[in-house]
Amino acid sequence: MARNDARTAAAFVESYRAAFATGDMAAILDHFAFPCHITGEAREVALTPIASREEGAGMVEDLLAMYREIGVKAARVLKLTAIEVSPRLHVALVHWALDDALGARIYAFEASYTLASFDDVLRITAIAHNEILRYRECLAQVGA
Repeated sequence: MARNDARTAAAFVESYRAAFATGDMAAILDHFAFPCHITGEAREVALTPIASREEGAGMVEDLLAMYREIGVKAARVLKLTAIEVSPRLHVALVHWALDDALGARIYAFEASYTLASFDDVLRITAIAHNEILRYRECLAQVGA
């Protein structure tokens, strides 16, 4: 079994980031195990179960559309903290920055990813994030 250490988590997060950078839906979805669970904070905490790859595709399409709307061209990992829960369970805490075409910061957000190893391949089983809160703050500044 591949060791589930900080380097493995960093490689997983980089692969996930690269899949989003190209907008490759299949590659993005390959990073998930289904069912999975998304917990986000906007005005209130929202719990979103994603039962299947098809539901995941809808979620990713919405996120990519949101990024296009505000001009996101790149995502960067500002900080990554990896925690091994067990040999096949890991948590990656990521502080992300989303930038425009000129490299200017649009907004930053935090997310935690519960990663599980299935046949030696890490997959996301749960995400907790504050991205929608940061996105809405961004929209409010643009509209101001």
